[in-house]
Amino acid sequence: MTNEKILKMLNLGETDELKKLLQNEIYIKELNRKNGADKRYKAMINYFNLSVLNKPVCQFPYRKDIKGITYSCFMDGYSAVLSKEDLGNMELYDEKKYNAPYADIEKIFEPNSEIIFENFNMSKVFVAAKSLGYKLNKSSLSGNKALIFELEGIYFNIGLLDKAFRIIDNGEKVNILREKRTYSPIIVENDIGKCLVLPIRPDANSLKEHTIIHFNDLI
Repeated sequence: MTNEKILKMLNLGETDELKKLLQNEIYIKELNRKNGADKRYKAMINYFNLSVLNKPVCQFPYRKDIKGITYSCFMDGYSAVLSKEDLGNMELYDEKKYNAPYADIEKIFEPNSEIIFENFNMSKVFVAAKSLGYKLNKSSLSGNKALIFELEGIYFNIGLLDKAFRIIDNGEKVNILREKRTYSPIIVENDIGKCLVLPIRPDANSLKEHTIIHFNDLI
């Protein structure tokens, strides 16, 4: 943050917002010492900036103990993420404030899912997408011409997969899981955590409007 911006915020009396921004900058500088942790933290923030649902549970993260591990939890109605990394200065979902418990995220991650591919390099998906002009933004998350990732005949929005995976992306290879049923979500997991994306169901006509990246072309 520049000195000019700090001075401007002080002059406008925006001291609380300035404090949050400075705390966030300090936290990110500390994360720079870890492999990619600063990028993953920024991805946590961006996850909700790109959320299209206004429900509080889709606007704030949550911390939850699952099978003896404390996870940072994210969901937006179309994807979900469990990360073992800390949330820094992010504001948490407040069950008392919104008078509603956080979602039962353990069940969202389909306990009967099985590993279908091991040691896959997820960057192949996004490199292929970027070669076609893809960029992560709100328009890439929906629309008739959004890029699609095809896996075992099931289709997933690449923007949603990218947004969720960035939170756990450590540059290492991943395992891909799915339940053995039609239209089950895709789950990607590594040492940091796991992310899940719901499938989309385009009909034959709408598929013609999409550019499709096929998993089998990447292995």
